[in-house]
Amino acid sequence: MGKLRNNSAVRAVDEQGQSMSLARQGRFIFFPSDWDTDGDLDLWAVDGVNGRHENEFVFFERKNQSTLMKVGSPLAGFKPWRLGAREVLSLAVADWDGDGASDVILTRECEIDCLPPMAAYLHQTADGNFEDWSHTAASPFADIGGWELENPVAAVADWDGDGALDIILVTRKGTVHLFSWQFTGELVERTNDISMFHIVRNMAHPAVIDWDGDGDLDFVLGSKYGHVEVFLRKDDGSLEEGEKVLSVQQHAHVTANLPQDTARPIAIDWNGDGRADLLVPSTMAEEEETDLVYFERTARGGLQYKFKVRPSRGYFFAAVVADWDGDGDLDILFACSDDVFKSKVQWQLYQQLPDGSLVEGSSPVNDLHDLKYDLQTVRLQAIDLDSDGRSDLLMADTGKWRFFHAQADFRLVEANATLFLPKFPELGNYWLTSFFFADWDSDGDLDLITAPGSRDHGPVRHFDNGYCPLHQACGSHGSCSPVSGRCRCFSAYALADCSGCSKGYFDADKLNVSVPAKNLVRRCSACPGVPDSVPCSGRGTCNDDARVREQLLTISENRSLYHYHGDGICNCGSPFSGERCETGLCSPGQKYVQGSLWHCEPCMPGSFVADTGLQGYCNLCTGNTYAPTAGSSQCLPCEGKWWRSEANADNTACSASFLNVPTCAVFLLLSSALCAVLPHLVNRPMTIDDVGLKDGKVLLSICGRHWLLKTCSVTFRDTGHPMLDSQKFLAKPHNERQLVLCDLLGVPLTIQVDTSQGLCNLRWTDSLFRKGLLSTPFSLCFVLLMSAMTAAFLLVHAVFSNSGISGLEALMILAGGLVAAVVHWWIHPGKRSILRDLDRFAARLKPQVRPAMCQRGPDRALRLGQLQDLYEFFSLYIRDRNMYYLCSNIVKPLTFADKLSYAELVGPSSVQWFCSHFWGMPFLHFIDCLKGHAATEIWICTFSNNQWKVAEELGSQVEDSSFYLALHGSTCCGTLFVLDEKALPLTRSWCLFELYQSALLYHSGGPFQGILLGTSTGVMNYGQSSLDLALKLCKTLSTLRLQDATASCDKDKRMIDEAVSSHPGGFQAVNAFLIDAVKSALQQTETRFKEDFAQLQQDLAQSWPQETEASPEETEPSRTEMSTDPDFSNPTMLVRFLHAVWRN
Repeated sequence: MGKLRNNSAVRAVDEQGQSMSLARQGRFIFFPSDWDTDGDLDLWAVDGVNGRHENEFVFFERKNQSTLMKVGSPLAGFKPWRLGAREVLSLAVADWDGDGASDVILTRECEIDCLPPMAAYLHQTADGNFEDWSHTAASPFADIGGWELENPVAAVADWDGDGALDIILVTRKGTVHLFSWQFTGELVERTNDISMFHIVRNMAHPAVIDWDGDGDLDFVLGSKYGHVEVFLRKDDGSLEEGEKVLSVQQHAHVTANLPQDTARPIAIDWNGDGRADLLVPSTMAEEEETDLVYFERTARGGLQYKFKVRPSRGYFFAAVVADWDGDGDLDILFACSDDVFKSKVQWQLYQQLPDGSLVEGSSPVNDLHDLKYDLQTVRLQAIDLDSDGRSDLLMADTGKWRFFHAQADFRLVEANATLFLPKFPELGNYWLTSFFFADWDSDGDLDLITAPGSRDHGPVRHFDNGYCPLHQACGSHGSCSPVSGRCRCFSAYALADCSGCSKGYFDADKLNVSVPAKNLVRRCSACPGVPDSVPCSGRGTCNDDARVREQLLTISENRSLYHYHGDGICNCGSPFSGERCETGLCSPGQKYVQGSLWHCEPCMPGSFVADTGLQGYCNLCTGNTYAPTAGSSQCLPCEGKWWRSEANADNTACSASFLNVPTCAVFLLLSSALCAVLPHLVNRPMTIDDVGLKDGKVLLSICGRHWLLKTCSVTFRDTGHPMLDSQKFLAKPHNERQLVLCDLLGVPLTIQVDTSQGLCNLRWTDSLFRKGLLSTPFSLCFVLLMSAMTAAFLLVHAVFSNSGISGLEALMILAGGLVAAVVHWWIHPGKRSILRDLDRFAARLKPQVRPAMCQRGPDRALRLGQLQDLYEFFSLYIRDRNMYYLCSNIVKPLTFADKLSYAELVGPSSVQWFCSHFWGMPFLHFIDCLKGHAATEIWICTFSNNQWKVAEELGSQVEDSSFYLALHGSTCCGTLFVLDEKALPLTRSWCLFELYQSALLYHSGGPFQGILLGTSTGVMNYGQSSLDLALKLCKTLSTLRLQDATASCDKDKRMIDEAVSSHPGGFQAVNAFLIDAVKSALQQTETRFKEDFAQLQQDLAQSWPQETEASPEETEPSRTEMSTDPDFSNPTMLVRFLHAVWRN
């Protein structure tokens, strides 16, 4: 036993959480209900606050065990009756019409004449609001009224426990009235336009199954001649034209007992592969035996025969397939009879084993012996009518429904069929009608599909109990679909009963309770842009009813949404604005795309939009460009300062390209080749390494290669050779480094031309055809290389889509130039070989002596050792060359820096001997002569005169010249004339001057010793000269006239000639002095020769002693001996022999 106890007070608060009192001025009527379906009870109430006849409908939402919060009422502002009506007496909330939503029932005060409607019936619509159905036939109070029901108070409950709600009314007089709900459950036939079965057949047998596997039930129909057709269901619920999937007669080879009159297909997935198969029994009454043939559905949709089953208990017309034994496999239950015209059924069960084979089993149902007619009228269907998971058996027996209910042990026990089957109207020729029960319209209850089983043609019929069952199901906002039995809402309305506003529409009146009887109905207004277009131009969301409630659901799932409505204002997405969001453009870097709304979406990395607008796509970055971030307005070129970069596959980033290596290699190679070619095109002068006579022709040696292909015109400058610097020549290639100099007629020069300095200039047109790689002219090489460089640059530009060159490429080009310069320097040395040796010689002199200027004349003499050092160091260049070569190519370059004489450069001495010589004489001859003289300090004009100040050295008068001063020096002992066999020095005016001055000094009686005649074999005055050379020299001097001497400068010749002529005796006196000197030299030569000859005779006599005795044969020489050996007994012969030996 228990008792009630007051646990705690329940506090009511308003929406701000402030406490409030109930029943402030009138009666307070309430009803508990879980209205917001959050699992706890809320409170409905009618509060009389302003007097007797005005009521306020309030709703309290349960917050916790002790708190009720007042929220917006679904019935706020509702006035159920006319003005002046009495107050509400009772309030009840229940799902009266069984649609899953709670309805509200209100009763009112009614004292004198209580006419209908005595109560208000508020039907809850699908959107949570209400429609006042008080004045419709759907109201449970439509026919209730009368004086005996005045002032009723209503309560709703399942009073009789039949599963349907009942109404209990208690009047003021205390009487209680019970009104029970009577559900007829009768199936109504769909006809005409509301039926989807417009099929006429005879001897037809229906079945329903999902034939195409799309989730919708399709219609299978067997008919006369054994045809089976399938009618597939469309998306809108209607049926397609029938397709014949099986003609049993075409399978006559399977069994001789195939049906010939009709087909009664059993559509079921027999093998569990997800595809519907067919089992078709034979039903010809004339046959004594029949078969059940199984056709398996193939993967391609066709039907293929697999097996047949023939029951052993007799003939059969019908069979049912289900799991009759509860083992999970389908079994076959046959309704057989050994006499088809008797009123009995002998049941035979074939159970399916796990391997798919069939064995006979115990029947789950007892045989029948009370058929109304015979076996031909029996129709069967396996169906679970009570939803217990076990298949029941439904049989039509000549207009009578017989139901066999499956028990827990799967036995089938006959039960009252009316308790399980819905009611339906008379079917006409019922005993020959085939049937099939299924939830065809998917509304949760069974529909009945029938077909004529007789030989008379008839339609397929459809009966259902869910076809727009409520009178006001679609209200005034839609119509009931004849195909689906559901509401088809008009534009602007939605939900199953068309009670809500569809997306893009809103209830401007914010009507929570509509009253169709008073034309007070919900009218959905369009959002801006609807219905001509999408709401808010598709660029924003309209604040419609649906959106407002969706937003509230994100706040609280349990909060009631019935009284919330939108205002139809567009919430435009950025950057759009306006009443319909009609203005606005996407910024650069954004595309205009449609998702749930049209909006501006940043372009992905690797793409861009350049301009403001409504472009619906992003331009992809192409070539060597990239866009690293989303929302880019342009693609950036992949540019590197030092190396080339390339975009990745999706153009979102740049990295150093692997092509930098081959690109730099190509630029390095091309720039090296181009820079190597370029110097040859600017017609740079060729540096002369050497010019000299060799093998009878003048060879011009170049520092490096000359690259010439053919004979070309050349000129020279700065060679120090007057003829070279003043004329034009032709040059023929001799080898890679040497050219043969020719005159303008192409004849090679044979004269002595020597120089190791200067430049050789080519004609510009000839320089263009200088050969290059593979003997290709440099001009063509340059064009080809420039073309290759340009092509390489254009190719790189095309690959990387940008201009300019990278720093690495520029470095490679510079490096190529540097490589070319190194190679050019290697092939074409910057200095001539003689210049390098000049530098080395000058460097060797620096530690030995410090160059200093001294007075012209006798103090600028050289020591013989200094000359020998010079010759030995430069002997490779001097060879047989003369003083002209030595002065221009060795002396002057050595003294260039100090602008002194060579003697001042190496350290001067006081003169002992003055040397007179001819510059055209080989320098080697000159050195040999000096060695024979053995003088220590010698004054030589080439080395003692400052070659940079020749005019100053010569002076304005003969007496001012350095020659005069040196000869008249106090230390000068004499003059050494260096002569060749042609006595060329005496053909020069300055040598004549020196001879003249020597004669004067000799005759003056001083220490001056006169002149000595020197040759390459020695000094004649010392008897050192060869006899042949002395004879030749004397012969030349015998015909020499000093007055015929010449000079390079006419002024010098005139000056010298005048000086000699003015002397007493003139040229005759000078000639006499010279002849005396020659005589003296010859006498010394003769004396020395005689001495040498006498010594030779003595040496020969000692080497060949005379033999004493000899035989006649030995003393008499043979002719051969006499003709080959000289006769030394003859003095003349001996003299000649010795002369020849001496000469050789």
